[in-house]
Formats: sequence, C-alpha cells, structure tokens
Amino acid sequence: MKKLFTFLASVLLFVNLGFSQTVLFTDSFELGITNWTTTGTWGISTTQSHSPTHSLSESPTGNYTNNLSTFCTMTNGVDLSTYPSASLSFWGTYKIESGFDYMYIDVSTDDFVTFTTIATYDGNESIPLPPFAQYDLDLGGFCANNNVKVRFHFSSDQGYVTDGMYIDDFTISGNSVDNSPPLIIHTAPLFYEGSLGSMVLNAQLIDFSGINITNSQLFYNVDGGADQTVSPVLISGNDYEFTIPTQTPGAYVSYHIYAEDNYVTPNN
Repeated sequence: MKKLFTFLASVLLFVNLGFSQTVLFTDSFELGITNWTTTGTWGISTTQSHSPTHSLSESPTGNYTNNLSTFCTMTNGVDLSTYPSASLSFWGTYKIESGFDYMYIDVSTDDFVTFTTIATYDGNESIPLPPFAQYDLDLGGFCANNNVKVRFHFSSDQGYVTDGMYIDDFTISGNSVDNSPPLIIHTAPLFYEGSLGSMVLNAQLIDFSGINITNSQLFYNVDGGADQTVSPVLISGNDYEFTIPTQTPGAYVSYHIYAEDNYVTPNN
C-alpha cells in the first residue's frame, strides 16, 4: 500500500491540467453502477445529484453507519500507456465527520495489490450539505500503464455519523501533451521523530517524461531558518534518496520535496 502523506513534509504537487484531452472513461450514474464493483452499501442516490438526477454514494438512502470500510472500484481499468498526462474529474458534495471518518480516492495499476491515495475528504458535518463542487485530480504519475483503476474507499469509526458523500459525473481523460507534474510518493517521519545522525528520506518521483534530477530538490529549514537544499540520489527505477545532515539535538526540521520533469516545457 502506498499513500501520499504531508506531516512534517509538505509535498508540492502543482497541477496544471491542459487541453487536447481524450475522454477515456465517463459515468453519470444514470444507468446504475454497472461500471463499478462495490462492497457494503454503495449505491445510487436520487436525492442528490449534479446532473441530471442520479449520483453515487456510500450511503445512498441516509446517514452512513459506524465502523465501515467499504469500497467502490472501477471494474475495468483504463489504458494510459500512450498518454503523457491524464486527469480525473468528478463533481461531489459531502458531510463526513472531520478527523475520524474519511473518503479516500485510491489509484492502482495492479488491481490494488498496491495503490496510491491521491485525495482524502472529510468535514462539513456541522453545516447543511454544500452545493456540488468540481474536483480535478492529476493522474500523470500513472501514465505509461495500461490498467489504471480508481476506487473510492469510505472509512468510519464507532462514533458520530452523518450524510456521507455524493459523487457524480466522473471522468478520466488522457492528454497528448505532458502537462502533468511528477507524482511524489513519500511517507514522512512521525511527528517529532528524532534522529541521532543524518536523516535519510526515501521518495518515489514518477513522470512519463522522466525526472530532471538536477532541478529536483528537497528543501529543508532548521528551527524556521533559511531554506537549505539537498539533491536527490537515484537508487533504482523511480526510487530516490535525500539525506538531511546531522543537526543539533533538539532542533526542529521541516522540509518539502520539489520535483521537475524532463518535458520540453517542464512541469513541477
């Protein structure tokens, strides 16, 4: 399992969605959920929708329940092997207990033997259900693969429950121009985790056009001071290492990773 985390680390993913797009998969959920494989109570709602009258929800007939871990997964993957960049767009609205219950969006190229969480949604539990909003997510890090699947994963604890999430007009598009930034996959250390020596940090930097290792950097500062830089070291494939030098005991180090690709008009 792979997830995107931003704890002490702030991972910069500047998304630049462009034009020349080809729609590879779209679902308005007007014909049910025949394109999806589900667990739990996932289904079609007619009480909330963006267009025209149906949407997808983990709890289509009311509030979700406690202790859930349910999935709604694309049955068939899309082929992104010939597209330098790609994007996911959908319309959604949600009321999910903040900090305890979550809707995750996961992407996989191997039928979820491994996956990357590219978005997490929670909150709005104390206000009326907001209007539908459009969400755009970059899939460029999964290009060059021919079986890319997206799934929604809903998780709740044993406490408060509310309305959940409604999803509509789901679309995956491929682009003949590389306008996707590199995908950065990195698991940050635990908050206040210390190190007696230098700190070696691992990250995957993934891009259809390859990584410009000269321009990619880890920026860090000590106790809020000026930024300093560390260059990546290629280990193998998409795996890189960054080494932050040994610091004075008690120093507080924060960092973020910047990556740039090798496209003629670089994306970062």
